[in-house]
Amino acid sequence: MSEEEEIRRSLGQLFIVGFDSLTASEDIKALIKAPFYIGNIILFRRNVYDAEQLITLTNELQQTARDAGHARPLFIAIDQENGWVSQIKPPIAAQLPGSMALGATGNVEVATITGKATGELLDALGINMNYAPVCDVNSEPSNPVIGVRSPGDDGVTVGRIASAFAKGLREKKIVPCAKHFPGHGATTIDSHYGLPIVGKSIEELEACELIPFRRVTAENIESVMTSHIVLPALEESNLPMTLSKSCVDFLRERLQYDGLLVSDCLEMEAIRE
Repeated sequence: MSEEEEIRRSLGQLFIVGFDSLTASEDIKALIKAPFYIGNIILFRRNVYDAEQLITLTNELQQTARDAGHARPLFIAIDQENGWVSQIKPPIAAQLPGSMALGATGNVEVATITGKATGELLDALGINMNYAPVCDVNSEPSNPVIGVRSPGDDGVTVGRIASAFAKGLREKKIVPCAKHFPGHGATTIDSHYGLPIVGKSIEELEACELIPFRRVTAENIESVMTSHIVLPALEESNLPMTLSKSCVDFLRERLQYDGLLVSDCLEMEAIRE
C-alpha cells in the first residue's frame, strides 16, 4: 500500500456521511471505496422502511467496506434517543420511553434497561453506534429543540439518567455518544434552523449544563458530540462549538477527555449559515 493510500484511508475515518436512499446506492458505495474510503455512515428516517430492508442495507454497506479493504467495520450510526427523536418507530419496533420519561422515574435501573433494549434493537438491525444519550439540561423552558429530549432540568438528574442509558447501550455492544456539548438546553433557537447564542459564563455552565458531561466523560464514555451553538465565554470569535478549537481544548484539558469527538450534523442551518 502506498503512503498516499494509507493517508486516504486514515482521512476517510474522519468523515461521517449520510445519503437519501433505502438501498445502498452507487453514490454511497463509491464513497466507501477508493479513493475516499469513508468509514462512518449515519442513517436517518429517510433510510428506514422496515426491518428486513434495514438489515439488507447495513449488511450491504459493511460488505462494501470489506470488499474495499477497510481494516475495521464501518461505524453505522443513528439517532435513536427514543421518545420524540426515534428514527426507528413502530411497527418496526416498540416505542421505548424517551429521556424525560426516564428522568421522571428517577430510576437509573429503568434507564439502563431501556438502553439495553435500544442496543439490542440496533444490534439486530446492523447499527453499531447511537447518537445518544442526550446530556442537555432543559434549563430554558422555551427551548424549541431540546424539551422532552432531556431527562430533566437539573444537571445531576440528567447525568444519572444519561450515564445509565449509556451503560445499557454499551452492554449490547453499541457505542454511545453524549450530546450536545457543552449543552443545548439553554437555547431559545433551534440549531436546525438558526444559530443559537448562549450568554452564560463558564461558572454558570459548570453549575448546570456541564454537570452531565463531567459525569459521562469521567466514566470514559466512548464519544461526545459538539453542538452548533455560539458560546462567547468559551470562543471569542463567535464560532459555533463544532468549529471551535477552544471547545476541543476545553474537553481535552479541563474535562481531561480523550475519547472520540463528533460534530453535530453539517446539514443543519446553524452551520450552513
